Formats: sequence, structure tokens, C-alpha cells
Amino acid sequence: MDAVTNFVLTRALPVAKEVIRDFIEFSRNSDAYYDRQGKSNVPCGKAALFGLMMATMLMVLGIPGLRRAGVDVSTEFLLLGVVLNWMLLVLYGGMYWLGGKILFGRGGSFATINSFFFLSVFLVFLKVIEIPTRSMRFSAMVASCTGDSDFAVRASQAISGDRSLLITEFLVFAGYLVFFYKAYRMQRGVHEFGRVRGFVSMLVGSLLLIGVVSFVQEPGMRILVCGYVKGG
Repeated sequence: MDAVTNFVLTRALPVAKEVIRDFIEFSRNSDAYYDRQGKSNVPCGKAALFGLMMATMLMVLGIPGLRRAGVDVSTEFLLLGVVLNWMLLVLYGGMYWLGGKILFGRGGSFATINSFFFLSVFLVFLKVIEIPTRSMRFSAMVASCTGDSDFAVRASQAISGDRSLLITEFLVFAGYLVFFYKAYRMQRGVHEFGRVRGFVSMLVGSLLLIGVVSFVQEPGMRILVCGYVKGG
């Protein structure tokens, strides 16, 4: 017990303080943070740790909906989900790096991924807004485990029949517009773009991100969920 306490006080707590300090700096002046990342392009442990925290939050926010859908939310399931979410955040950042690289931006892969880790806090806010509809989406995903793989269509049909859920979907849509604007600012700062190249690179990166969601995130999450359905 003393060893654990000593580790928390001497190692974990100081690192957590540094991560929080970086996030506060990012919140106050994200443009300066992006510019600094664009110039350095080196791996940043604090950014990666912040991304891990966001990956954990994304998983925790899904717990109520997963349980209602009949998923066995065990420690093992949560750990696998956090790892999957963190890897997806890396992929998302990589898509924006590709969007910048296509237009000859200065920012390297580490610079863009480091920046995206902090930007992912907006994805957590979006998942908070999305909580009312997530249970329905997870239920459709669980139903698809028996063979019907088109769970996205099933979930959309169910949501469209509930006016209150449609309001939630509208708020989520508005939230994504804010997120894409923040991604635009990231592309301009990291890659030293003007308005036009910043917008185009954001658009390319966002389209690539949507592709990752469709072909990597949703199938990956479905495999994970179907492996832990109670009685499955």
C-alpha cells in the first residue's frame, strides 16, 4: 500500500499536473499550441496521456447504454474499449495529418496527432450530448450480432420515430460543426496554412475520418460488443 501511495504522490500526480497544465494552456490559446507543435513535431507523452484520458471518458460515457443493451461491462471489456478508443484517436489525428500533407503542410504526423489528442475533448462533449441516443444505437448493434449487420440503419429508423431524440441528433450535428471548425483552426496552426488550404485540408481530413468511422470504428466496436453480450 505504501508503494502504491508513493507512486501516486511522486510519479502519477506530478505527471497529471503537467497534463492539466498543458490542457489549460491549450484552452487559453490553442493557436499558439498548434503553432508550437507544428514547429517541433516530436512525440509528446503528455498529449498521449491526455488522449488516453479522453479515450477512457468516451468509454465510461457509453456504460449506461451498453448495460441497457445487455452487454457484460466487465473490467476486461472496458480496458479493451479504452485501448480501441485511444488507437482510433491516433488514426483520426493521422487522417488530419494526411489532409495537411496532401496540401504540403509543414506539420508532421506527431504534431498533428499530439494536437488532435487535445482537440478530442470536444468529442467527449459530443458524446455527453449523444447519451440519450447511444442506448438505442447499442441495442441495434447487439441485435446485429445475430446476423443483421445493418445496425446503423436500424438505429436511425428508431431515432427518427422519436421527436425528443431528433432534437438530440440536431444538437449533436451542431456540435460536430463546432468540432470541424476547431479542426480547421488546428490545420491552419499546425500546418501553417491560410484560410483556403486550411479549409480544404480540414475537409479532406474530416472525410478520411468519416471513412475510418465507417470502416474501422463501427466494425471494431461491433466485434467488441458482440463478444461480451450477456448469454451470447
